[in-house]
Amino acid sequence: MFTSKQKDCADVGIATKDHRLPQEFTQMELDSLINLLNNDKTVHGILVQLPLPKLLTSFLPYLEYHQ
Repeated sequence: MFTSKQKDCADVGIATKDHRLPQEFTQMELDSLINLLNNDKTVHGILVQLPLPKLLTSFLPYLEYHQ
């Protein structure tokens, strides 16, 4: 089942990869996923659904400029 964002992307020919973290995830898990995506040459952008849980710090320092 597509979300609205996934459908919009599909409508204009943009491939998406959906990574759904469990409701209780750690900063380390988020950082690890962003690092994995930063190093994936097939990834050209990263969208993060906000809001994040309050206990997490910012993810922005981990995003690579080329993503």
